[in-house]
Amino acid sequence: MDAATAVKVVQSNSRVFLHSVAANPRHLVDALAQRVRNGEDLRNVEFCHLHLEGPLAYADPALADHFRGLNFFVGSNQVGARGDGRPAQPASRR
Repeated sequence: MDAATAVKVVQSNSRVFLHSVAANPRHLVDALAQRVRNGEDLRNVEFCHLHLEGPLAYADPALADHFRGLNFFVGSNQVGARGDGRPAQPASRR
């Protein structure tokens, strides 16, 4: 099964747990972001995670209406996820 097929189960208003650091399934997160870029109306998907390394497709400010992170650690790869240069809101401040 490819990533695009695997993420079809994720719907709007879903909460998705992402494993941290090197175990992050980046290809699945990329596939979710691609669904939105392809015009699907996928909104309010929340990613819960500790710490993620590398580029985060969901943190693109253009996708802010679609994805958000409930993160327990904010790394430099999440700066700008709100579109205003500030990091996505850590869970401790919600």
